Amino acid sequence: MPSSPPPHEPKPPGSGRPSFSDTFSAHPAHPQRGTRPGRRVWTTLLSAGAVTAVCALTVSLAGQIDLSTDEGRSERTAAVAKPSASAPSSAPPASAAPSPRTADDTPRQPRPRTPGKPAAAQPPARDGAAGTDGGGPGAGADRGRADGGAPPAAAPPPRTGDGGGGSGGGTPPRAAPRPKPAARPATRPPAVKPKPKPPAPRGTRITGVASGRCLDVAGGRVTDGAKVVLNDCTGTSGRRWEFRPDGTVRTGGYCMDVAWGSTADGALVQIARCSGNPAQTFVLSTQNDLVNPQANKCVDAKDFGTTKGTPIQIWGCGGATNQKWRTR
Repeated sequence: MPSSPPPHEPKPPGSGRPSFSDTFSAHPAHPQRGTRPGRRVWTTLLSAGAVTAVCALTVSLAGQIDLSTDEGRSERTAAVAKPSASAPSSAPPASAAPSPRTADDTPRQPRPRTPGKPAAAQPPARDGAAGTDGGGPGAGADRGRADGGAPPAAAPPPRTGDGGGGSGGGTPPRAAPRPKPAARPATRPPAVKPKPKPPAPRGTRITGVASGRCLDVAGGRVTDGAKVVLNDCTGTSGRRWEFRPDGTVRTGGYCMDVAWGSTADGALVQIARCSGNPAQTFVLSTQNDLVNPQANKCVDAKDFGTTKGTPIQIWGCGGATNQKWRTR
């Protein structure tokens, strides 16, 4: 018989390398990290359980929801609204309240009748119109009022073309007459604007005391070098003269001038372009003498003439009437 091994005896310290049993007893085994469920795992399991419970509750509630159609609802509403035929009405028909209307209680519009054809048979009245207990049209309406609903809609009035429900031979309705357009106001003729008056001619007439005629240009043509003569005073622009501050006497843009600037007796008077020459200076004195200061002579009707077309010249002032002039 083999002998049992000798009991293990602890080695004294410092006697060599420690044994496995000594190391295991000094450091007990611990589970590795991650082998036990942590806080995150428990949170995940609880969340999954809560979601599962909510889904199960939703499915149970969805099974109790009424998914019936509108027709089914209308039938149930009509069944609840209609009173039983065997139950007597506690109130008289006349004072009963109308029943609530449903989709089937809508009154139908009357169909138009064709002239010449017999009227078609009318459809049987429904419970809301004629009543089911044989009480006539008023009974059904009174029963509807008794139930607390709205009264049935009134039937539309008969058309004019149907003759009010007669034999169909009525005349069609006439179209309303169109309103007449408003009369347009009479067009007023355009106002005639008055013609503007021609401007008054500038200047004044120079009239001879002896002849009573006015100074004018020969032929009425206001041109350079035209001779000054006696003419009838008709008021034309060629017979008006302007006395300017510079001493010139002008008409039509030209100046009265002594021909060639002469100072001798008998030198003719004409009109010429204004140049500032002393031969174009004339002064009407207080004695009605029209004097050229350069020659110191008076404007004179030649040979004491008084007829139309008499030439005008300068001559020594003698106070004769053929040398006197007025402005007007």
